[in-house]
Amino acid sequence: MSKNKYIYAAACKSQPVSNPSTELTKNMPETNRRGWVIQPAKKAPQKQSIKKANFLFFLSFVCFALLTIPTPGWADLTGLTVDAGGDAVFRGGVDRLRIIFTVDDEDDQDYTIEVLTDDNDGNEDDIEDETVLGIIDQGVVSANETVEFLWDGTVNNRQLPDGTYKIRVTVDNDNDPEIADVTLDSSAPRVSGVFGKGGEEDEEITDGGFIKGPLRSIEVREEGADLSNRRNTIFLRNARQSVVRGTLNYGDTALTFDLVDPLDEPAENGKYTLILILLDEAGNVVQSLREFTFDNVQPRIARVSTNRRAIVPDGGVNGRITFVEASLTDNLPDGIDPVTSSITLTGPPNNEPIRETRRWILRVVESGGICCHPC
Repeated sequence: MSKNKYIYAAACKSQPVSNPSTELTKNMPETNRRGWVIQPAKKAPQKQSIKKANFLFFLSFVCFALLTIPTPGWADLTGLTVDAGGDAVFRGGVDRLRIIFTVDDEDDQDYTIEVLTDDNDGNEDDIEDETVLGIIDQGVVSANETVEFLWDGTVNNRQLPDGTYKIRVTVDNDNDPEIADVTLDSSAPRVSGVFGKGGEEDEEITDGGFIKGPLRSIEVREEGADLSNRRNTIFLRNARQSVVRGTLNYGDTALTFDLVDPLDEPAENGKYTLILILLDEAGNVVQSLREFTFDNVQPRIARVSTNRRAIVPDGGVNGRITFVEASLTDNLPDGIDPVTSSITLTGPPNNEPIRETRRWILRVVESGGICCHPC
């Protein structure tokens, strides 16, 4: 790739030359008109001045060297940058990666931009095992020109799968190309770990689920999302669609919504809608909506019946009992789930035959995990 550039230089030297006419007459004696030799007076220094003046009229230039110096020249690739909004992670498609580089050279140079797989197992200097997937751009760059190319994550019109790749830029078949690592991530994060905090234990908030509280904060734990991103948002609305006020705290491992007024009063029981808007490092956005019920009021046993007769508190029943039925009431219309509720009868140990009067305890458990008072 090197080229020979030539620098020409000439060195010249000036040297004074004697005046021929002066040299012939300077030693002859002075005579008068009749030819008599006149004895000259004492010589004055003027003659030396004339001699110097004559030397100044004649100059000769002697050129003694013509130097030709070959110098190698090459394309200097500088400033390779990959950028997708502050980092090297992009989604592809309309969200493109900017590849920027500059060539410092006097002549036009050919350049090539290639995409390689990242198969070096963490060794950045080892690119022999990497596979060239294809050329995404090539052309000619002029001296001190900056090239900017936008890559959409495709090679030969084929979308690459999510993963880590290498961008290699080569100028004029240079043996020392520039390489940069990039990450293609087109998948939106999944929201899974959402928990209500404030009670004895953290309660997972699921769509259609119940929590008994108190609810003081909501915490999102999601490995796929960039939880520290300030564009992440949590909204909480009650059944009247009023926004529950709170403050967001951004962390590396959790995004927390602290309620200004915690949910801990019976008057606050009811359905709530939780809206999560989360982004990952590539900018993929996921929006999750979950409806849950806050219920911290215990249900009430309205009536207990058997095949013999109804059972009243502190009452009893005689004879063979084949079933027990409990009717429950709650402060919420859908606060009771008969499918997950249960009735437990505690009787004689080891199911021994009843030979005397025994007191049995009836306990009804609601779907939210709240126990009714035994009758």
